[in-house]
Amino acid sequence: MKTQESTPLETQQPTQWRTPDVPALQGIWQRWELPTWLMAVFVFASYYLLMTNAAALAWWQLAPVAGVLLCLHGSLQHEILHGHPTRIGWLNDLLGWAPLSLWIPYSRYRDSHRLHHQVDTLAQPGVDPESYYHLPAEWQHKSGLVKWLWHINFTFAGRMIIGPWLVLYSFFTEEGSLLLKGDGYTWKSWLPHFVLSALLIVWLQEQGISWWYYSLVCVWPGLSLTLMRSYTEHRPESDNHRRTALVEGNWFTNTLFMAVNIHQVHHEHAGMPWFMVKPYYLANKQYVLARNGNFYFRGYLTIIKRFLVTQKDSPVYPR
Repeated sequence: MKTQESTPLETQQPTQWRTPDVPALQGIWQRWELPTWLMAVFVFASYYLLMTNAAALAWWQLAPVAGVLLCLHGSLQHEILHGHPTRIGWLNDLLGWAPLSLWIPYSRYRDSHRLHHQVDTLAQPGVDPESYYHLPAEWQHKSGLVKWLWHINFTFAGRMIIGPWLVLYSFFTEEGSLLLKGDGYTWKSWLPHFVLSALLIVWLQEQGISWWYYSLVCVWPGLSLTLMRSYTEHRPESDNHRRTALVEGNWFTNTLFMAVNIHQVHHEHAGMPWFMVKPYYLANKQYVLARNGNFYFRGYLTIIKRFLVTQKDSPVYPR
């Protein structure tokens, strides 16, 4: 897949560049990771204020604000599972367990995503737990309707509209099978999630919000925005560096996704706090783009213009 708005690096190879040093955390602001703490306070305080006033809002007023907040909460959970904002694992996990999006236990997300960072062939189905691709042998057995839906899902519009439902169907099918088999690890993840989700649903009901209304008006937009971020994150290529994209973005998307859109840097330095990723990238832009084969997009508007109703590539993983 070709990219747009990128710096030509045809004659430059990553080996020509000295690997940049990761900057040390400087001062209380960085060492204590205060930007992450402030983000956590903002997310939970804003969520409380929004939900306690949601009954007074029309669905079209609630949906965009709730979608942004739930997407931002997912970005916060992503930052937490990578070992932030403290070095105390149980404290970080405590911050991450709030089931605001209802559909996935934090511990399942945490463990699956950490595995995603360990695989040797990102995007390969059956190896990468976050792959959206299908092996040819598996694809042959799918119905015409399912194939059509997955082709639609590889357009930007499709990923935003039906992508959440395909993700939920695939996830619940797999998780339900494990639960029915009595898998201990799966039950250990889901039991506390069931309890916490039930408590949240009861509280939402007290605010005049039913679970199904919350799912349609809040969870769906939040997951759609998250899938906007992941739409171009990985592709089949010769090595993991070239499989990982970089969307430079602007201040809004860099904040909403907590710099995960700078995905190549994130994969190379998964432990780097989110507020240091963009400065590191800008200081080492030529090296990073040479490293990932110039798999680069200026921003999400570039992606939308190019792939709104056009598939970015095939849902069938190349042989």
